[in-house]
Amino acid sequence: MKTRILGINCTAAGVFIAVTTGSGDNFKVVSTDKLTFSVETAEGIRALHRTLRTVLAGAITDGAYRVAILKCFSGPRGSSVEAIKAEAIMELVAVSELALDLKRVAPHGFPKVLNCDPGQKWQQRAKQRFNPDGEIKHWSGTDGAVCAAYKAAAL
Repeated sequence: MKTRILGINCTAAGVFIAVTTGSGDNFKVVSTDKLTFSVETAEGIRALHRTLRTVLAGAITDGAYRVAILKCFSGPRGSSVEAIKAEAIMELVAVSELALDLKRVAPHGFPKVLNCDPGQKWQQRAKQRFNPDGEIKHWSGTDGAVCAAYKAAAL
């Protein structure tokens, strides 16, 4: 039975992946991972492609049916070129090669979805809700992946 959603956050520091299940009050983070990569060479791009394909194919075997990607954005404080390339490769593998359902999630909706207090940043609320004991490694980065999956679970 397909019950899991993969949350993905592509940054220059790595691709952060959160395997989740459930929605609303039943939402749980099953596992997380951080993939480091380099897309400066053709071999680096191929290596990232192979790694993402392996990770996503394994997730399908474990019941994943949807990938929720925290969208990269442009502008003066936008995403790095590396993050944008990693996101494009992720989408190619997820949709074209593995036929997963893909949801692109923008972070500007997180405060509402997470019920943030006035003035509270979504990152603070996500840590309170999903990582209160600090047990999840690489939380800065993984937080975006978890929240993307949380929002996509409600869709």
